[in-house]
Amino acid sequence: MFVKTNTLLIGKSLVIKKAFFYLYKNKKIRNLSFRKSWNNLSLIGNFEHIIVSGFHFDICKMTKYELDNYILEYSAYIYGITNKCKKVYLICTDLNLPHSFSRVVYFYYNL
Repeated sequence: MFVKTNTLLIGKSLVIKKAFFYLYKNKKIRNLSFRKSWNNLSLIGNFEHIIVSGFHFDICKMTKYELDNYILEYSAYIYGITNKCKKVYLICTDLNLPHSFSRVVYFYYNL
């Protein structure tokens, strides 16, 4: 028999949601939009695990200075979540690249 856990999945990606709800179908998982949680951390209650899969796609248009500030804001967002659970997991794209001009890659490496 599986033990039910209290997990929050932040992000609305259909692929991520489908995978987690399938893999953990015997566990209790709630889903919340990344943007809603970003704008209002009080929407996030206490959970055993929080899985974050999201960011603002506007980073693709930001200057390096704006992106560096966003990385600091995102870090503060993640730290704000950490006191609401035992463990935070961040899902990101595979970044096994020797060189890239991608702002998304820059974001994850600097996060």
